[in-house]
Amino acid sequence: MPNVPVPGWDGIVSVPEEGLTKQELSLLGTIHNHIGAFLSGADREGKAIRGHEGTVVGGIAIVTDLDRIEDLDAEDRLSFEAFYDPP
Repeated sequence: MPNVPVPGWDGIVSVPEEGLTKQELSLLGTIHNHIGAFLSGADREGKAIRGHEGTVVGGIAIVTDLDRIEDLDAEDRLSFEAFYDPP
């Protein structure tokens, strides 16, 4: 079974899909969209992603601090695309 990317406080964490519910997988898609909206400037205040404060998926606390998200993005440690790109 494949792994899925979970955006934690240290960057993307690979979590086995089989350990997640359908609701958690759907939530990860939503979180990905909210992080993307913040980073693209569509949600510069980060209201959507900050709404996930305290959320844990697959044992990983979701990163919601806007400064931390920007730092991880600058370090290319929050790239969902890189997670799915073949080596």
